[in-house]
Amino acid sequence: MAGQNERSNYIRSFLRGGLGQVDSVFQHSLNVAFDDELLHIGSIASGLSVFGITLANGEIEPLLAAVQVNDEVIFRQGQLTIYTRSRMFRYPLDKFGEKDLRIPRMIVDHNRLTQLTALANEMQISADIGLSQENYHVVKQGLTAPMRTDVSHTIDFMIGRGKGLTPSGDDMLVGYLSVLQAFQHPANAMFTAPLRAKVNQQATTRVSRNYITALLDGYVSADILALLQALTDNIPANELAKRMHTVLTMGHTSGHDTIMGMVLAAHMILGGNENGK
Repeated sequence: MAGQNERSNYIRSFLRGGLGQVDSVFQHSLNVAFDDELLHIGSIASGLSVFGITLANGEIEPLLAAVQVNDEVIFRQGQLTIYTRSRMFRYPLDKFGEKDLRIPRMIVDHNRLTQLTALANEMQISADIGLSQENYHVVKQGLTAPMRTDVSHTIDFMIGRGKGLTPSGDDMLVGYLSVLQAFQHPANAMFTAPLRAKVNQQATTRVSRNYITALLDGYVSADILALLQALTDNIPANELAKRMHTVLTMGHTSGHDTIMGMVLAAHMILGGNENGK
């Protein structure tokens, strides 16, 4: 059983023991809150969250059927225990397989970045993002020319903008900065301090703050990491489109927004924004 389960290596940075409670329950997953930090529990099929664990097929369903918001959760000595009204669920996280979700350091591959932008245009990803075209134009100007614009203003405009648990502006920032981090682009440092300050001011949702904090610490969810890795020639070229399609399944518009952020980073690195449609 446990051999099929996975945990993100990032959760070691905050999950040290203590009392929490179920924060939110969805169709295929749930979030547990330990103060302001979240632990995401989902199925293997839904992908591993940067601050999460996945349960093997058949394990998540009984939990989701029983759990309710505010149910008590305890993490002690490597074991996560969830107390629902009908039964208790125990998960030995210390026996889960650990997956490294650190953003890798990569060498810029201009061909792959060009392929990313071409595929995004072909898939018409920009048509399904969560921002209006007017707002997207403002974002595009700020992200494709960060050396010539006020980065703090761009962050203020983007953070928390859009609907959902992870607003579209936040998802674009995660996609954008994950690429800049991977390629060690100097513009990445311009975003770090002002973005962390906005997160500390609780300028967006709790779920989104957790994703952005993980990003600033150098970690992303498994599906985004796989797409980043496909931006180098170490991965077969035909994998890029497949991994883009996987990311597109994230949330209502989150996958589209994340990829558009990555595309804007690609345009900035490639030296132009004329194709950032």
